[in-house]
Order: sequence, then C-alpha cells, then structure tokens
Amino acid sequence: MVGLPRYKHFIPLLSIVVNIVPRQIEMKEWWLKNTKHFPVILTEIHKMVLGDLTGQLPILLDTLLRLALEITEVSPINDDEVFDVIVGKLWSSPEASAIVVGIYNFAQLKNEKIIRTDPSRIVT
Repeated sequence: MVGLPRYKHFIPLLSIVVNIVPRQIEMKEWWLKNTKHFPVILTEIHKMVLGDLTGQLPILLDTLLRLALEITEVSPINDDEVFDVIVGKLWSSPEASAIVVGIYNFAQLKNEKIIRTDPSRIVT
C-alpha cells in the first residue's frame, strides 16, 4: 500500500468510525425499539450508562429488557430508583454471572500461558 505511512495518523480515527459508530447506531435503534418496555422514561445518561454496563452485548441487553418488564410490577418512588433496581438485578442475573465467570476463566488461562512462557513475569 503505497502512501499508507503518510496517513497512519488516520488509522485510529478509522478504527473509531468502523467499530464505534455502528455500535452507537445499533444502540440508538435498540433504544428506539425497546424504550416503551421500560416502566419509566430513562434519560440519555441512563441509557448511556446501561449501554456501557452491558457492553452492548445482546445477551445482556435481552436480560436488561426482561428485567425492565419484570419491574413494571414494582412501584418505585422515582426514575433513579427504578434505574438502581434495574442495574442491581442486571448484575445479579445468571447471564451477567456467566459472563463474569467466563472472563475470569479466560484471564486465568491467559495468565497461566504467560507464566509458562516467561516465569519471570509472575506477580505476587
């Protein structure tokens, strides 16, 4: 690729456009489709935090939606309280637990591989 070094400072920007912008569009469309299922009107900040907490992973977004539908039976005092209930239930859900365990196991395997290849990197 002739001339690529001249444009190397654009590569991180291209990465953002290719990876982040489509995810933002997907999340915006997800919220448009699913906002009606939430028992309260969530602010853009609430939506942004929930997107960050779920990592925009479909399994956690589906769990979030299921939990929101369950919360309609509860009558919290205000929107922030509903948000807190949703976040608490999300983190205690089996789906979230499975993801945390998977990440932990992956990290342990990577750590063991690093130690096997370079024992001097053991951190105590």
